[in-house]
Amino acid sequence: MPLSSYTSLFAHKDDESRPLNLCLVGCGDFAEFCLEEYAKIEGIKIYSLVDRDPIKLKALADRFGIRETFTNIDDAMDDFAVNLAVIATPPYLHYCQTMKALLAEKHVLCEKPLALNLEDARRLFSGSDALRLKLSCNYVMRFNPLYRWLGDLIKSGLVGKADHFIFRNFAQSETLAEDHWFWDKERSGGIFVEHGIHFFDIMNFVFGKGEPVSCYGVKGKDSGRTDRVTANLAYPGGVQGTFYHSFTRRKVVERNYLDMGFERGYLTFHQWIPTGISGEVWLSSAEVEKFQELVKKLDEYTSLGYSFSLNKLHRVKGQYPVLLLGDKLVGDIGALHDQGKPRREDVIPEYIPDERWFPEGESEIRENYRFILSINGGKPAVYREAIRKRMEDFVLTINETAHRSPLSMEDILGSLQTALDCEQILHLREE
Repeated sequence: MPLSSYTSLFAHKDDESRPLNLCLVGCGDFAEFCLEEYAKIEGIKIYSLVDRDPIKLKALADRFGIRETFTNIDDAMDDFAVNLAVIATPPYLHYCQTMKALLAEKHVLCEKPLALNLEDARRLFSGSDALRLKLSCNYVMRFNPLYRWLGDLIKSGLVGKADHFIFRNFAQSETLAEDHWFWDKERSGGIFVEHGIHFFDIMNFVFGKGEPVSCYGVKGKDSGRTDRVTANLAYPGGVQGTFYHSFTRRKVVERNYLDMGFERGYLTFHQWIPTGISGEVWLSSAEVEKFQELVKKLDEYTSLGYSFSLNKLHRVKGQYPVLLLGDKLVGDIGALHDQGKPRREDVIPEYIPDERWFPEGESEIRENYRFILSINGGKPAVYREAIRKRMEDFVLTINETAHRSPLSMEDILGSLQTALDCEQILHLREE
């Protein structure tokens, strides 16, 4: 029977008073993390769980007081009380499980990627439209306050145009056994699809859709697995972007950085769920005030609070800038960046102007400032808030027809297209 034939059988009733009974499919560690946040959202009841492992299923059900549990998705979707399914299983199961949930008249929030090819992803959206149901992908990055603030910073023009960024993901592989589905491209889609898609999506959000130019990777000599990949993309306005993902580290040394270069500034985002930004900017006196006002926009994006400092850098001829806090010299920025420059902690240096800080033809001098902006609570708090806000936005999409989510069908298909294109042109070599 063609999908369109199901429309008359499953007519969604738009009743805002109807509680959203949530069924979580897949009870891994991330699912448990999500449930803790979903339990805080008004209008949602965690109603049932699905997992093929009965021990894991019982442990999670007992913790959250959930009575309805299933070891297969078919039985769970037959329950008419459920009207919202969250798919948190490995990527190769996303298409078939999401389709089952839609045909059972459930709204669906699926983990990334939505599917392992564009045709399947489009079929899912066609099905949700035909059945008047809501479907989306759990891209939590779009609800990170620092990425939302970055969009405001770029629109303000305070740091000029961007020209390049590089995302470096030095990820751990200790929890990924040799037979883990992650290493099997048929089940995961490959590193760009399973993992890199998060970062393709957020950079599409910031700069517009990027187009892959070159991609290459390395297979481990002993393992034969593709564990390091790089993608170079071109973005609108001449922005160049590089993504590097390495799954070769011990957990204790896992690190992630996003460095961005602008005409009048350099930014570094810390951690893959960014909790802070540090950087240098060149601002006039009027722009300093605008920059400080812009930071206050974070109050709209997070309830966690934040800390912020903006300090003028002074320059000694022939040396890197030094950081002054009040009348105290706290360090040579060159030394802080491992440039091998000597520290001068005994004197307050005379400020010697450099022509680079005096743009020709501009009415106001721009001076060099260093800033640090951090969200309170660290990674767990920031991650939890983004998960909660992602679900809250999806609930609004279900209950309020006028609500416009920051994540559209076109966005989800666009990032999947980027990831698939990168996998398609990936050139591999052995280490």
